Amino acid sequence: MTATAPPRRAAALPLVLLALGLVVGPVATVSATFRQVMGGRQVTVFGVHATPGEGKDDPRLKAVLPGLRVLAPGHTFRLLKVESKRTLAGESVDCDLGEGVAASATLLDSFDPAGKIQLRFGLTVGGVPLYQTVLATPANQIVYVNRQLPSGDRVILGVGAR
Repeated sequence: MTATAPPRRAAALPLVLLALGLVVGPVATVSATFRQVMGGRQVTVFGVHATPGEGKDDPRLKAVLPGLRVLAPGHTFRLLKVESKRTLAGESVDCDLGEGVAASATLLDSFDPAGKIQLRFGLTVGGVPLYQTVLATPANQIVYVNRQLPSGDRVILGVGAR
């Protein structure tokens, strides 16, 4: 009859704890990185020049024309520029619309308690702020801002995040 030795659990415990330390450390780091990346959003800012009168609209605006027509009926629309990028909280998307006019959106919160995305949105002319607001919007929804520039031109800005 052969005797078997009892399992050596006490001797294995330091090895198990060491292994857990090696696994938990990287997992905690990956988890923090994951939260930061998942907390980001794809933020899009665009500018449209609205000219009074009927004419041919920019075909690149086909998807947003119904919203533009509500804001400025009887106008013709031309896309000035679109900027879109993945951002984390505190990062901005800047959109240079030309002639010293620029729009920007800063991601403040990618998922607030109401389930909305919070953005700081602004318009500058010649580096001077003309308009700024903080807005909360559901994902995949465009918010429009219709502003008249000091030159008399009308610009419609759009901002959204997904």
